[in-house]
Amino acid sequence: MKELFLKRQSCRNYKVQKVGEKLLNELIETASLAPSARNTQPWKLYAVTKDQVVIDGVREGVQPDGANKFADNVNDFIVIVEQKPWYLLDEKERGKHSDFVATDIGIFTAHLVLTAEKMGLSTCILGRMNKEVVKKAIGLTGEEVVSLVIAVGYKQDDDILRVKTRKQGKDLVEYL
Repeated sequence: MKELFLKRQSCRNYKVQKVGEKLLNELIETASLAPSARNTQPWKLYAVTKDQVVIDGVREGVQPDGANKFADNVNDFIVIVEQKPWYLLDEKERGKHSDFVATDIGIFTAHLVLTAEKMGLSTCILGRMNKEVVKKAIGLTGEEVVSLVIAVGYKQDDDILRVKTRKQGKDLVEYL
């Protein structure tokens, strides 16, 4: 696992090459094994890969103010949209449980990007975006909340693995 964690990085240097529906489906099926509070899986995914107009719209949405220029070469995206879990909708259950939606989406996203790396795909988690542009691109008009967009593709052959600079474990934990 440590080797996989060291190898996976946010790609910002993509080949102009489609991943395609079959491989995206395999990726999503595997990542969907991620745990979630009360197994609610509070997300809906939109695999953006077939329609060039939709791809271009999502690309526009993840490039506000000229950000994420590398997305010009990305032709496959996974849009994660929040879903309210049943236990927050059920009147009898409301108030008994915390809202774990953001945590669950984070766990799913980690599973997704690590699975992609294991499959030979590169990813970048995109949080900076114009969510309304992304919603419009994928055809959402209601109260749905776009949580994240994941760029999925193949890294350029000359893309180098960056050295990871992280806090040391001893600086992150206090044993009691």
